[in-house]
Amino acid sequence: MLEVVIIAEVVAVTVVSDGLCTKSLFSLLTGFKNHHSPFNIHNSFSYFCQNLKKMKHRVTHKQESSKRCFICGIENDFGLKVRFFETDNDELVALFTPKDEHQSYPNTMHGGMSSAVLDETIGRAINVGNDGPMIWGVTTELTMKYRHKVPLEQELRAVARITAKNSRFFEGEGEILLPDGRVAVSAKGKYYIVPEDKMIDPEFLEEEWGLDMPGENPKEIEY
Repeated sequence: MLEVVIIAEVVAVTVVSDGLCTKSLFSLLTGFKNHHSPFNIHNSFSYFCQNLKKMKHRVTHKQESSKRCFICGIENDFGLKVRFFETDNDELVALFTPKDEHQSYPNTMHGGMSSAVLDETIGRAINVGNDGPMIWGVTTELTMKYRHKVPLEQELRAVARITAKNSRFFEGEGEILLPDGRVAVSAKGKYYIVPEDKMIDPEFLEEEWGLDMPGENPKEIEY
């Protein structure tokens, strides 16, 4: 049993060092559950996810924002005003600070807000490293898992990546991270790819898209 836990921990170190401390890794470790105690393996996973040093990732591009979107709308007074940054490990990082108007229980961001942040972050991740026309997708499935409450008045990070893509659909996963690096909320989503001319009218592109969200533009993001 001891050997299995040690092996699991080595796998965790290798994968987490690439920024993939996610449910998929947990599934890998709990693959031992038919023959070994899942409780000990879960403890091993949690220990490494919460205690390994964060890594800095170079920002390669800042994605555009819109005027009225609740997530990325510059002129939406009640929105989250999220800034989106592509990084050198092919992930998309969203930076945002929940306010009082976004709460559910006291000092806690509403779970629906967490869902909206991850939905957009995963949906935007399809454009990471994309030098061609922007890819637009509409959500067909979104599965959430809530682990810890999301605090207000602190800058938080949501991180997303694409896991599958074909000519009609793409899939991705993402997490909202607490300041100490723990995963507060995770999600997996599936999106239907819609041609730009069927998704967005030219007036929107001209008047409400392509804006630069105010705020710091970091050269590196640590998570």
